[in-house]
Amino acid sequence: MLARKCPSMVCRPLSKTIELYSTSIVSKTTTLSHPPTLDLNDYKNKEEMWQDLQSSYYLHDFSKVIKLFESGSVPKRIEMYTMAAASYLESHQQDKALETAEACKSAVPQIDKRFYGIIMQKLLLHATEIHQEDRVLDIILKFWNDFKQDFTDLKTSKSPSTIRICTTLFTALLRNHKYSQLIEIWEQELSHFDKEITTNQILLSTVLASYVKQKDKQGVENMLQLLRKNDMHLDKESLSYIVSWHIENENIKALKSSLQYAATKEVRVSPAEYIKAAQLFVRHQQYSDALELVEHSLYKKYLAPSKAVYSLAILCSQRLTLMDKAIQFFEEMKKAGLKPDENIYNNVIDGFCRVTDAAHSAIEYLQIMKQEYPNANFSYAYSRILHRLYVNEQDADFLEFYVQHVKNDTNGEENRSMIHHEMIKVLLRNHFLSQVTQYVQMLKEKNLLHDPSIRRAIPKQLLNQFNYK
Repeated sequence: MLARKCPSMVCRPLSKTIELYSTSIVSKTTTLSHPPTLDLNDYKNKEEMWQDLQSSYYLHDFSKVIKLFESGSVPKRIEMYTMAAASYLESHQQDKALETAEACKSAVPQIDKRFYGIIMQKLLLHATEIHQEDRVLDIILKFWNDFKQDFTDLKTSKSPSTIRICTTLFTALLRNHKYSQLIEIWEQELSHFDKEITTNQILLSTVLASYVKQKDKQGVENMLQLLRKNDMHLDKESLSYIVSWHIENENIKALKSSLQYAATKEVRVSPAEYIKAAQLFVRHQQYSDALELVEHSLYKKYLAPSKAVYSLAILCSQRLTLMDKAIQFFEEMKKAGLKPDENIYNNVIDGFCRVTDAAHSAIEYLQIMKQEYPNANFSYAYSRILHRLYVNEQDADFLEFYVQHVKNDTNGEENRSMIHHEMIKVLLRNHFLSQVTQYVQMLKEKNLLHDPSIRRAIPKQLLNQFNYK
């Protein structure tokens, strides 16, 4: 709906306005299958018809606007085409709206900026709904070219209509992934305009986004410099594009600075960027930064609870051996109705195994995991628990755990070289020489003695007995 007041509603007598409003209310409450008929003879002249068209538009009686427009009796004015095209759009007659917009240029000799701005905005608003984004963009570009030819004062214009036209054009280009075309218009036609244009937040955000999408490093730096020069705060869209840029280029220092800026100004970026940033910190083993980002985003509700978010939080917590926090996230996840998967269980088990005296807790979560996923591959969990018991020199617990959990579980047996290595070391450490021989014989039968890590644990003399050097 247009923001300005209808001039005719100001000058018309109050009785006439009330009469029109009452007629509109009756029209809206009448059943759609029996709409009131429109008799053009009820109007004294064309000017009264034009005033009724305006009033009907502002009262959202779009069907009446369309009937008056299609009668061909209303004087051809820019506003009439604007209201007719908008009414077609509101009535889901998209093709008619586009035809009306295209016809306006030839029908009306004098086009003003209001038409360009309003109809471009209306078309863009409905572009996705009508699934004709390409056609709408073509029309918007046509209006843009006409607009440039019609107005010689474009470069110094401070008109809200001019700004509306520029921002609508750039938004349409960005939506249609026309990044290079947007950049070309900016660099060749708009970048040297009056400050009202070149410091517009929406314009700069779309230009920045296009430079990011085109991976134009110099263009991104120029836009950031322009933003700093004009002391402009970054909005959500601009921050998201900058964060995305830093993530893609793995510029961790700049990424932290941008995220700190967002936190200070309480501006949120897109949820996907928070997750990607945390994942980048994890890849660079900066677990404290990743955990702080995820916690802050959850607390501020920038991120909705999800398996991916909690998985990141648990991973970072266990790498920092903050197992109380890891279990807190684990329980919050379940309360949110999210079932921990095998990787999350493995991360919890791994976290407990990083703590010197917490192997028993790791075993507890392994048992829960087995209940939840009885057919899973537990080789990683076995390896981590046995390694902790081996390092702690809890050899009796090591052997007991192996017999109870590992010995008869053949799922994933090919990935247990470290388990075999440490089993041989434990047996040797306790001088169970006959058991070592039996164990090596079992490994030979399973054709596993070719593994270098296993052979390193076996004394050379014993390897020679089995013809391995």
